[in-house]
Amino acid sequence: MPRAASFSYRQSIGIGITTLVTVFMVLLLTTFSVLTMVSARYDLNLSSRTVEATTSYYAADQEACQWVGEIQDLLATRPQSEWSTAITESALDVSTQIEYSDDGSWAGITVDRQLTIDQWRLLNIRLFIDGDGQIYILDWRSSSINAS
Repeated sequence: MPRAASFSYRQSIGIGITTLVTVFMVLLLTTFSVLTMVSARYDLNLSSRTVEATTSYYAADQEACQWVGEIQDLLATRPQSEWSTAITESALDVSTQIEYSDDGSWAGITVDRQLTIDQWRLLNIRLFIDGDGQIYILDWRSSSINAS
C-alpha cells in the first residue's frame, strides 16, 4: 500500500508542474499582448499628431507661397515708389522696412511676416526685394510661439 501512495504522489507532482508551466505561459503571453496593444495605441496617437502637425505646416507654407506670388504680381504692376505700401497692404501681419545703401540711395525693401501654423508654432518669413524687383528669401522657418 505504501507503494501505491507514492506512485499517485509522483503522478500528481508531474501534473502540477505541467499545469504551473501552462498557467505561467498563459500569463506571459497575456502580458505581452497587453503591452503590444498599449504600444500600438501609443504609436497610432503619435502618428495622428504627426499627420496633423505636418498638414498644418504645409497649409501655412502654401499660404506663404501664394503670398510671395501676390508680391511678385504687385512688383510687376506697381511703380517702385509704391512697393512698400502695396506689400504692407497685401496682408494684415506684414511689416516692411526700406533699406538704403551706404551712399543713401534706395537699396530695397525687407519684408517680414509671421503665419500661424498651429497653436504652438509660427512660420517666420523674411524677404528682401531689391531695386530690380528680385525677391530673395532671407528666412523661411518654423519656430515655437514662445520662442519668437
